[in-house]
Amino acid sequence: MKIIDHEPQTWFLAEESGNLYLDVSCSQGAVGYSFAIELSAQELAEYKDQGRCYLNWLAEDIHNSVPGMINSGSKYKDRRIAREFSERLDDAILNRQNNWVCPQAIGIAWWAPPPRPKAPVGSSLMYAHSFGNDASTS
Repeated sequence: MKIIDHEPQTWFLAEESGNLYLDVSCSQGAVGYSFAIELSAQELAEYKDQGRCYLNWLAEDIHNSVPGMINSGSKYKDRRIAREFSERLDDAILNRQNNWVCPQAIGIAWWAPPPRPKAPVGSSLMYAHSFGNDASTS
């Protein structure tokens, strides 16, 4: 089983033998848990059509249905994957996290701030220069 995509602190998408599995981070009050399902044919079609937007919606729908609670009426509750799949999924997630390279360590920012305007040449506003940009090259 291998992790093919994820949304930090929300879900992991895994693949094994052509099947896709969504592992959703759920919580109810102080209780947090992971809930994983195999994507159905309809869910696969929606994912192929809408991409990650659909997975975000599906993860939220699963989370909001509270499938891990005993008296839950969640439509996903009976779809929880078997323990052996769940253990392999957990191993795949841990393996990915243990081998993860922090983007900042290789010079890639997680997010980019909006560009700062450069101070005009000869201006007393050296705001851009104070952040390492050479205002004289604008």
